[in-house]
Amino acid sequence: MPPPLRPTRISPTTVVVPRGGPLVITPRDAPVIVSPPSAGDPKSRALALIDEVHAIKHQMSASAYRLGVVLKALSAPPMIAALGCTNFDDVLLAHDLPSRMTALKYITLAEHFDEPEATAIGAEKGYALVRYGRALARPEAPTALLARNVKLAGVPLRDASTAEILRAVRDLMEKQREGAAAEDDTADEADKAVRRLGAKLRKAGAPGAKLRRVRRGSAWRVLIELDADEAAALASRV
Repeated sequence: MPPPLRPTRISPTTVVVPRGGPLVITPRDAPVIVSPPSAGDPKSRALALIDEVHAIKHQMSASAYRLGVVLKALSAPPMIAALGCTNFDDVLLAHDLPSRMTALKYITLAEHFDEPEATAIGAEKGYALVRYGRALARPEAPTALLARNVKLAGVPLRDASTAEILRAVRDLMEKQREGAAAEDDTADEADKAVRRLGAKLRKAGAPGAKLRRVRRGSAWRVLIELDADEAAALASRV
């Protein structure tokens, strides 16, 4: 029989960054994580273990938000210079801090969510939600998407997994690339039309004609600039 698990207490902290003042980190009360009983039927012990996993995950999410607040404060230019570094990446590397990508996720979480929301969704999903909002045709804040109860493949965004959200991000980015490629094709056709029309105008007596294509909504338009004398000469021939 395995030895009984001891009760575990996790002591989170509250991070306060006052304007113009030092970073203040103070402890605050935290619930005791209940360890599973050493005796009893296996199912009860297994369920107790699952409860403890959820409790630890909750504390990890809260810590991720607070870590984001601290890392953001540390990324300020005065802090970087005070440490004798030239950029934030150097700070992370020199002081054995999280990798640049991990730090970015924590900072992004702290920038876009309040602590209760960040604790509920966690760093990975929070970062995925931010990326999803940015990938939309009309970028939107993740908190606004959650407030509107936006659905992803029929599933409320709040209930979607991180993997599902990232898959949607990839799909949106692929559509954008396809749209950009299609736009490039239509732009080429518009340029050909501009060159043909310009050649005809110059041949017809408007050597100073200037033409360019511009985007108006979903269609290309051609703007023509003529000298007044050339415009009058052309008008007399129509």
